[in-house]
Amino acid sequence: MKTHIFVLGFILAFVQIQAQVPQQKVLTTAQKSFPKHEVNLGYGEPFSASLFIYQGDVWGGLDIVGRFYGSYQYRLKKWLSIGGVFTYNPYHIHYDTKIYNLNGVTIDAKTKYSKLYGSVLSIAAEVRFIMFSRNWVILYGGGALGYSAEFSQNNAKNNISTYFRNAPYWQVTLFGFSFGKNIIFGGEIGAGSKGILNAYIGYKF
Repeated sequence: MKTHIFVLGFILAFVQIQAQVPQQKVLTTAQKSFPKHEVNLGYGEPFSASLFIYQGDVWGGLDIVGRFYGSYQYRLKKWLSIGGVFTYNPYHIHYDTKIYNLNGVTIDAKTKYSKLYGSVLSIAAEVRFIMFSRNWVILYGGGALGYSAEFSQNNAKNNISTYFRNAPYWQVTLFGFSFGKNIIFGGEIGAGSKGILNAYIGYKF
């Protein structure tokens, strides 16, 4: 009788363990699963862009539309993702060339009116350190480092000249967030080539 009770208890325990194992596997899989890929299109505020554009010795104004960018992120771990970013920054400068005498004193500040049209194209590697990831909300910080090329054309009276300049690309993201399951909306606060503030829309899969 004791033997029968022992065998019956062993069978019941074994059945209970087997019933729990699939449930644990499902929970573990659900906890670890998250979208690996993310593509974004964004816009950065134009106000700080003048820091990254060479204006020379000019008198006039700088008009900047803003920084447009596209990016890709691959999520290596729950707390880390890496990728790249491409940025396009068009601008327009209207100014009058200053003319100096031998002593460095301005003698004519409005001699030759001209317009300069240009753009800055940048490509960089980007990393995110994910601080919080729950359901549809992700909070992160990070940065990017890469290369920028500035192209411009000066349309002065009876004189057209072109310019090219190399520059480093950098961005420090102090705080970023995204909201959404597959289609996402996000924004970042930081400093650098994407601006102090930028916002984006993207897709995760």
